Amino acid sequence: MTKQSIFSPFIWGLGLILISQSCLVSKNYERPDDLPIADTYRTEAASAIMDSITLLSWQQYFKDPVLIGHIKTALDNNRDYAMATNQLLRANALVKQSKAALLPGISVNANAQNTLEGEQPDNYLLNGSISWEADLWGKIRSNKRASVAAYMSSQTNVEAYQALIVTQVAGIYIQLMALDEQYALTKQTLTLRENHVKTMRALKGAGMTNEAGVQQSIAQQLATESLLYSLENSILLSENAMSLLLGLNPDKIQRSALSSFEIDEVGAVGVPADLLINRPDVKAAELNLIQAFELTNVAKAQFYPSVTLSANGGYNALKLSEWVKPDAAFFNVAASLVQPVLNKRQIRTNYEISQLNQQDALLQYEQSLINAGKEVSDALFNIRLNNRQLSVKEKQLNAQKSALKASNHLLENGMVNYLEVLLAQEGVLNSQLAIINEQTQLLSNQIALYKALGGAVY
Repeated sequence: MTKQSIFSPFIWGLGLILISQSCLVSKNYERPDDLPIADTYRTEAASAIMDSITLLSWQQYFKDPVLIGHIKTALDNNRDYAMATNQLLRANALVKQSKAALLPGISVNANAQNTLEGEQPDNYLLNGSISWEADLWGKIRSNKRASVAAYMSSQTNVEAYQALIVTQVAGIYIQLMALDEQYALTKQTLTLRENHVKTMRALKGAGMTNEAGVQQSIAQQLATESLLYSLENSILLSENAMSLLLGLNPDKIQRSALSSFEIDEVGAVGVPADLLINRPDVKAAELNLIQAFELTNVAKAQFYPSVTLSANGGYNALKLSEWVKPDAAFFNVAASLVQPVLNKRQIRTNYEISQLNQQDALLQYEQSLINAGKEVSDALFNIRLNNRQLSVKEKQLNAQKSALKASNHLLENGMVNYLEVLLAQEGVLNSQLAIINEQTQLLSNQIALYKALGGAVY
């Protein structure tokens, strides 16, 4: 076989590939231009929220080192997060497999056999073959890109679990700090209630009040004691919930004081729409769209012929010593072209289904953006409400404290009975508890906004 006859099929195949590259069937994905994203989220201010909110990692966003340690522990020990990571590794293996499809397939075979009766082999064969499908229409590359999109979608699942764990741990941590504040305040109030009971009994002995007043003070003491027990139980249950998130047995949870807790403040202003792309669910929806788009390319490429270049060669001789002779060598090159004919309807059906799947993926992508916008808008409105309510409740507390001071002054001058003082103290306690609740809710909504913008995955 001459060199020209050996390599002419390769030259023919290479020319066919180069010509065909100019008319690829597959298209490149481009993000749709008409996505349903608003520039702002129904807020008065049109200016953009600080972009750093989405660039900060959760280690930077949260300032409390104790909370940061808890989040790290939860990420290390959480079983669901570990399973999501394993799923990512499985998807990565499929990506490697799809990349291998672009490479030629190679096989080698060696054997010795008897063609005539005898104890020794009388035929020695060593041969190898190589086969490569030319990706004329981009089918193999589209399959690869679809596998990469599926892999990256698995990565967004890991990010979603991470964001969920971060926000859940932070949420329970804030709740525990708030319960500590409420418990300490209620305990102080219980001490005052106990002293009030003693005072009322002394006043009754002096003829300055009656039994009804004494029983009223006792009832308030018991109500405060009941609230204290309830708060204590809530703390224990919250610690159990936190232990579960940390992957540990139920135990006491270390924490800081609510008064010293800090996170980056987020104002209720407009949010640039492109920040939503950072959200794991939005990224996953777009990656599903990319996968469906590439699979549509694959389905479309099935209409066109496939070209496979193959070659095989080796040595075949009656004796091992004869392998070195040129006559023992053989080498063949072939090119095959396969055009689908009988299964055209099946190919068309697959293509039509892939187009519908792509349309569904686009709708899901658009819906994920709408849902994301709603969550951001809800969080912004809730933060604005918390700030307004907090301002009102602080004024209410100041008014309650002024009323208590006035009631004590009137009591000293005998102008009111002790029941008026007790009612004023009850008002102060309720206002203080309400402020703690509002502060807790504000922090929770700021974390919710941080998560809604995709910031918890950095």
